[in-house]
Amino acid sequence: MKFVSKSGNVYWRNPEKYKLWRKEYEKRSKIIKVTAIQTAVAKEMIMLGDSCEKSINAATRSYLTQLKKDGFSVKHKLTGKVNARKVNYIISQLKIHAYNI
Repeated sequence: MKFVSKSGNVYWRNPEKYKLWRKEYEKRSKIIKVTAIQTAVAKEMIMLGDSCEKSINAATRSYLTQLKKDGFSVKHKLTGKVNARKVNYIISQLKIHAYNI
C-alpha cells in the first residue's frame, strides 16, 4: 500500500505508524532488570571484599541513581534486607562457580 506525504514523497509503509512503533521500542529497551543490577553489585563487592548490608545498599543506590541519570528505568522496588540477601546469595554462587573452574 502506498502512502504519499504532503511534500509528495512516496512511502510503501505508513511513516506515522513506524514513528509510533519506534517510540514504543525505545521505551521498552530502556528497562533494566533488578537482577542485572544485583549481579553487578555482587561482582563489585567480591572485588572489594566487603559484603555487609550497608555497603551493598549504598552501592545499589549509587547504581540506581546513575542509571536514572542515563535515562534507564527499573520497574521493581528494592528493600534493604531483600537486596542484601539476594546480593550475598549471588556472591556465594559466583565464588562457588569460580572455585569449580
